Amino acid sequence: MSRGYRTWRWAAVCVYLVVIALFTLTPRRGTSGAVTPNFAPLDSLIALFRWQTRRGVVTNITGNLLLFAPLAVLLRVLITRSATRVLIVVMAASVAVEAVQGLGWTDGRHANVDDVLLNVAGAAIALGIRRLLRDPPFGSN
Repeated sequence: MSRGYRTWRWAAVCVYLVVIALFTLTPRRGTSGAVTPNFAPLDSLIALFRWQTRRGVVTNITGNLLLFAPLAVLLRVLITRSATRVLIVVMAASVAVEAVQGLGWTDGRHANVDDVLLNVAGAAIALGIRRLLRDPPFGSN
């Protein structure tokens, strides 16, 4: 494998990491200060269903499921063959984002364990879809 190809693979991953940072580490409009973190799994999801509009629920869950999905596919296709390693990297990246949000450096953002769960679930779903598209379960005749 040429050195140039290796460089472009990592460049693609780094560009998407910047996209994630822009989505998750920029202050939210109309908010100020840090928000109370959530470290109890599923608590914020239950509250989301209880208190948010349908649009709010769909936006939050879909956004978290999709945020790290492209990164998972990029890592799986370009960097490693191990889906387990990809999911560990995605989990570490998601935890890092939540840690920065938890420090209160970005207004209106907060650490939320449910975001990590949804990010990793979305990455796993993306890897599963990729595998199904690449290796259909019933073969082709």
